[in-house]
Amino acid sequence: MRKKNHILIIAIILNEIFNNMILLGIPFRLIVLPLLLLLTLTDINLTKIKFNNQLLFLYFLYVFVTHIVTIFSGNFSIENFERRFFGYYSITLFYAILIPNIKLNFKSYKKVINFILLLGIGHCSFIILQFIGFDIFWIIPGYFSNDYIYLGNGTYSFSKKLNEISPVGLIDYTVTAGYLILIFIPFYKLFNNTINKFMFILLLLISSLLLGQRSVLIIMILYLFLSEILSNKISKQSKIIFIIMSIGVSLYSTYIDAFSNNISYKFQENLLKDENRHILYTTFQYFFSSNLWFGGLNQYFKLLEIQHFETTLPHNIFLNSFVIGGIFSLLLSIWLFTSNFKYLFKNYTDYNKSKAFYPLFGSCILIMANSLFHNQGFSTNDNLFFLIYGLSHIKITK
Repeated sequence: MRKKNHILIIAIILNEIFNNMILLGIPFRLIVLPLLLLLTLTDINLTKIKFNNQLLFLYFLYVFVTHIVTIFSGNFSIENFERRFFGYYSITLFYAILIPNIKLNFKSYKKVINFILLLGIGHCSFIILQFIGFDIFWIIPGYFSNDYIYLGNGTYSFSKKLNEISPVGLIDYTVTAGYLILIFIPFYKLFNNTINKFMFILLLLISSLLLGQRSVLIIMILYLFLSEILSNKISKQSKIIFIIMSIGVSLYSTYIDAFSNNISYKFQENLLKDENRHILYTTFQYFFSSNLWFGGLNQYFKLLEIQHFETTLPHNIFLNSFVIGGIFSLLLSIWLFTSNFKYLFKNYTDYNKSKAFYPLFGSCILIMANSLFHNQGFSTNDNLFFLIYGLSHIKITK
């Protein structure tokens, strides 16, 4: 099956990205994932499994301590634990332990990389086409989600999420659409042709601007700049990339007010207001001083409700960890984050010359960087991160 294993991995990727699809009232993911797990188990030798013990140990130590602390803060519930266990933790084990042991030859692995690249081109293109107003490109992401209803004329509503207007790309939620762009950014290195590389970066830049994801745009610009600096060469391609970044910064700083009044930014109107982030952080400061040891999610939400503010976490992986599990979870989250970052950056530099491995380690680093500004990452049980993490560790066979 080794020659066809790229099909299995592509199916796993699609199942994770389009995880809201409903079939006959049942989440399609619950039907497909056990089958994919079974196929994976038939291909690997369980007695010879290899994975990063230390990082997984740290992650599940973080999970264990956080749940123990919720007992003391009065936020623990069996139902919530069961949902997280079957919906997140078991999938994390699948992605981080089993996927790295799937056997692939170089040709098959290259097909996986090319598929992810094609997915990125499609996702960014959909964002632009949806912004322009082509209705067909608004309807397609709604087919894969039970949260999304297309209303026509470039508008849609969410049954569970924000009822606003914004491009979404291939999926059903603008914030996650920006998250996906981060995964695709390092893939620009796969292009040998300067023009193709230029067009791909331009596609990423325009789609990020249209989404209104400030953190994605800033992280992308910083990454492109540092990536070229670390390559120890300033080539013609690098100069073009620097020009693109300069244009991006200029557009963002010059036309931010115009973008804020644009239809794409209506979705982000609440998030774009600095005073709203200020409310989150000032609320956290008060919460920190009064709930130092055990934190407490419900207690934090009550403080936000007093100010008539939506109940949401503080948009930072460390602050989120503190809210959920107090000082213990905060310290463990710092340990886990720094250990992960050091490990990934080492592999990033080691595989920098290998185009097969390079993009995925870079994607993991960018996802971690974004978790400093959004409610994403291991504190919110981010399965997509662990999927990319697992894929980056697949060892290629001859």
